[in-house]
Amino acid sequence: MNNLRNSGLTVVIIANSGKPAMLVVAGERTPPAALRPGERGLAPGEIRRIPRAGQTLHVVSGGAWITFDGQDKIAVAGQKVTLEPGPDAAVVSALGDESLVYRLYEKPGESE
Repeated sequence: MNNLRNSGLTVVIIANSGKPAMLVVAGERTPPAALRPGERGLAPGEIRRIPRAGQTLHVVSGGAWITFDGQDKIAVAGQKVTLEPGPDAAVVSALGDESLVYRLYEKPGESE
């Protein structure tokens, strides 16, 4: 039986230039953080589908792997990604073995 807590995970994302743009080496999984009002969380390995209606996803802690319109986007703490309106949902997951905490702003320009 594999022990997921001790197995490593390496993610390399190649930029258009052909050079690695981001390298994530994950060790032990971090426990989910306590969420504040308005925050949402994902544990490592979980995914969430978010209907796209022009809202903004703001990463509070951890990293997010966001896929929509056939493209992958990576955002880390403090970064925001606009989920442009579209027929397909965005698929969001925690990056690596760290939990993801994010806020979803429904109205353009809405923020903390």
